[in-house]
Amino acid sequence: MSDLLANGLLIDLIMIGVLFEAAALALLHRRRGLGFAPGRWLPTLAAGLCLMLALRAALTGVSSFSVQ
Repeated sequence: MSDLLANGLLIDLIMIGVLFEAAALALLHRRRGLGFAPGRWLPTLAAGLCLMLALRAALTGVSSFSVQ
């Protein structure tokens, strides 16, 4: 488990899962009109993905110059 965190693979898998969930929610809203419109939750999702990218960078030891 620590190897998955050390190389960032676990964070990558979580981000892929979040993106699949976002696509499914957007498709569900588009086809059936269920749930919130993507415009309401997309900014929050983007902020969460940015935090996950920062966590991945911190776990893998990327320098702060390459993150900027």
